[in-house]
Amino acid sequence: MPADTAARIRALLTSGWARFAVLLFAMTALWSFGMPLMASPDEPSHAIKAAAVARGQLDGSLSEDPVQLTEPGRATIVQVPTDLARASALADCFRFEEKEAADCAPALPEREDGLVDAKTYAGQYPPLYYLLVGWPSLVLPGAAALYGMRLVTALLSTVFLVWGLRRLVGPGTRRGLWGALVALTPMVFFMAGTVNPNGLEITSAFAFWTATTALTRHVPTTRPTPPAGLYVQAAVSGAVLVNLRTSGPVWAALIVVFALLVARPGGIRAALRAPAARWAGVVAVLASVAAVGWLLTHSDVVSTEGLHPEFAQPRLVIAVMLLSTQTFIEQTIGNFGWLDTEAPFPTVLAWFAAASALLFLAFAAPAARRAKLAVVLLAGAVILVPIALTVPTAEAAGIVWQGRYALPLALGLPLLGGLLVSPVTGDAGRLLDRVHALTIPLLALGHLTAFYWAARRYAEGADGDWLSFSPEWSSPLGFVPAVGLFSLVVAALAWETWRSLRRTADLGLYAS
Repeated sequence: MPADTAARIRALLTSGWARFAVLLFAMTALWSFGMPLMASPDEPSHAIKAAAVARGQLDGSLSEDPVQLTEPGRATIVQVPTDLARASALADCFRFEEKEAADCAPALPEREDGLVDAKTYAGQYPPLYYLLVGWPSLVLPGAAALYGMRLVTALLSTVFLVWGLRRLVGPGTRRGLWGALVALTPMVFFMAGTVNPNGLEITSAFAFWTATTALTRHVPTTRPTPPAGLYVQAAVSGAVLVNLRTSGPVWAALIVVFALLVARPGGIRAALRAPAARWAGVVAVLASVAAVGWLLTHSDVVSTEGLHPEFAQPRLVIAVMLLSTQTFIEQTIGNFGWLDTEAPFPTVLAWFAAASALLFLAFAAPAARRAKLAVVLLAGAVILVPIALTVPTAEAAGIVWQGRYALPLALGLPLLGGLLVSPVTGDAGRLLDRVHALTIPLLALGHLTAFYWAARRYAEGADGDWLSFSPEWSSPLGFVPAVGLFSLVVAALAWETWRSLRRTADLGLYAS
């Protein structure tokens, strides 16, 4: 290995970014180990799908149309090991039952030779996520395989988070981390720590947002065109985003639109002039073709017919969705388990306060009108696009929308807010920096209370003891030790974030 390459690797491993990566992964992994297996929405279906795809089963056989409202659609029958086929039973006794601790969950049986049939309601989803995370089930049995899949999801999500954060510090984005602090809610880490493509979808969207906006807002300080690293990030994160869930192409297209709306004068021309733009465009086309091709050949994600006749009228669907706006917003902050564990009031209050402060100050900043218009349009899209996606399927599947589904798009609001306040200097800039700094402990406390609240719900039930050293259910880490470890990690991450405010020049926007 050349000496200069070795020196760069050593510098990276000892940099603030390495500490960020370790702490973010630790924070996500604590969600992985601190929550019961299958305590994430639809995690049994995703785990079974991942185990099947890891064994080469990209497709399965569709079951008959469901006749009960308890089934979300036609199941896909796949073959998986005997122990993992029972994964769907782990959450039966506590999902939707907030007062029920997780000690009621049965143990997984020993793995036997051969494969057996199992149902998954994610059978028609794109296979990329499952190819990436399903392999631990090939080498580990039972619970170890499930925790392994969770940790792979956490690791991949951390890669995209750090990749995205690297574009939020440097010339033109000195307060970009402020937007990231607000964007990365407890729900992001909860989903990224469980077996569900939604977590990786959100984090890849985060990296795609920061890459595309950095491309169109490139500041030509030392080079006339953006560096190749930005194109690599945009191409990889965008390709992953469009191939994770059926909504991926919609989110990617909208992110590109809003990145163009907030472009600096001449920024789009400079981004397209770089040689790297050509091959990045090729990657984007190939990834989009793969995503659309899968969707066209696997259109049975929602495959029931008329199971919810009450939603045959689009006007009713629109009204219900609009009236649920507050619920959807709160769900983006946190609603853990199977929508049975809402984030506690201190967490919700912290995020409402932090997000409101950032966005109000962003509109007060002397930014371009077009950039402010983009924020307004994005806020409208966060509300209206879910309605547009729900109306065509409501009669068949009902209104199944959850706030977390819109997070790939919604996290752009605080990110754009951070960009709008970045150029402010002087006394106003110093005031913004103080508000930015105060946001760090506020949201750190919000993360801690969210984790504690979710952990307590499974350890003791929602009406159980507030603190117990011998809870009814204990994670592999234990209830109190897990909360203690989480406290330490969040405190260290808050400290590292505060320090980064004082050394933005060392972290650099254009590290490739």
